[in-house]
Amino acid sequence: MSYSDASTSDSEESIPRKRAYKPRRRKIIPFLEKLVQLLQEEPEIIQWTRQGNIVIPDPSELEKKLPVYFRHQHYSSFQRQLNNFGFNKQHKSASPLNSVYIRIKGDQLPDLPVVELLHLRPVLERSQLRHRSKRSRRKAPSATPSPRAKKPKPPPTPERLDAARPGSAT
Repeated sequence: MSYSDASTSDSEESIPRKRAYKPRRRKIIPFLEKLVQLLQEEPEIIQWTRQGNIVIPDPSELEKKLPVYFRHQHYSSFQRQLNNFGFNKQHKSASPLNSVYIRIKGDQLPDLPVVELLHLRPVLERSQLRHRSKRSRRKAPSATPSPRAKKPKPPPTPERLDAARPGSAT
């Protein structure tokens, strides 16, 4: 009798059937959700180009709008988040008027609709970040003492012992 037969005996009914594999839907990362919303609602402040770059004409204007979309108002925090997803700032000489963020790490994103940004993953996953942060920061003790280290006191000599005693006059 094969596994797919409709007729089953009592012993076969107790065997649990394996469920079909369903790929897990990945949760959308909140930063990306808010970034896409920002790109769609504020095109004069931040733009997505056909080459897959993010252009910020005036970072100070964007910094004023950040609290509306994010829990912070710091441009540097926004920039750090972009770096997490592989977008690094292009050198100022290449684009002197705008702040342009190019995806250096990870796949290039030309001709990608802005909504597809929701499916990006961080370039370094958390497990990799934890591994990198566990590096020991302590230095091994060096053979030569540092200049700030206390110098050991010389052993007492009989002359010093006599001078340290109360009531002794020389």
